[in-house]
Amino acid sequence: HPDSEIRWSVPIGEERFDSFSEELDLSALPEEDVEMLRYFPRLKRIDARRCTDSSALAEAARLLPDTEILWSVPSAEGPVDGNAETLVLRRAGHDEINGLLPLLPKLQTLDLRESSLRTGEIDELRAAWPALRILYTVNLWGDGISSDTRSLTLGEGARGELSELKEALRRLEDLESADLCGAELSAEELVELADFLPAQTKYLVPLGGSRWAADRL
Repeated sequence: HPDSEIRWSVPIGEERFDSFSEELDLSALPEEDVEMLRYFPRLKRIDARRCTDSSALAEAARLLPDTEILWSVPSAEGPVDGNAETLVLRRAGHDEINGLLPLLPKLQTLDLRESSLRTGEIDELRAAWPALRILYTVNLWGDGISSDTRSLTLGEGARGELSELKEALRRLEDLESADLCGAELSAEELVELADFLPAQTKYLVPLGGSRWAADRL
């Protein structure tokens, strides 16, 4: 009959489950069996905390976005919640992170501010995962600045390579305001920085032996 439901025993790995099940307790999920999860019309929850098939579980999470799936992914930091939306990593290396990210389908923010990854490695991750918000530390004249900083103030007597300041300003993509009054920048240096400064910037202009406050608004 076209309106009838067929109840059957669905094979997953070496186990079989009632197709009318609302909850499954999985000890294994082979890659080739992920599609079998479509045959549970009443499924609400999957407990896969005993399962180590991280790649298959990640695919299941994409396949069944409305189904609660409990699972974890191993990492150098310890087990990571498979449903994590934010992840802080300190010890994981570049290659491990690259392998971990595909296994976390709900991840939105990756915090690497306490990581020892090199700038080039972080740039590779940012290029490979453009939809992921990656937080990291930007180095500027001996200080570390969070990449999501919205306001930057250079302390009195701040000084260093202009190229480093320029690179820091380029990387601080969320920057809304900057106070450069503490830095002794020449008129030529201020001109060179112009394209990298946020709309709201305060600085001192050297003129006639004195320095005059100016705003870029």
